[in-house]
Amino acid sequence: MTKQVKELLKSFFLNGNLNQKDKMSAKDMYNELLTFVESGELKAEDVPKIITIQNWISAYARTFKEQATENMVNNAL
Repeated sequence: MTKQVKELLKSFFLNGNLNQKDKMSAKDMYNELLTFVESGELKAEDVPKIITIQNWISAYARTFKEQATENMVNNAL
């Protein structure tokens, strides 16, 4: 997965955290990436499969929660 794709997925994920109405499924993210392909900003071969995006969401959510917990603990001390 390219750095550009990871950054786009991260922005989709974080935007969904800020606004529940903007929360995106793996399929939604996949379709959004395809719009970047249509506009020429991404290559079609750089767009991961939906299952890969789902796995990325799971891993990123876990890391995000761990970091948030660590930040809260550090701020409490």
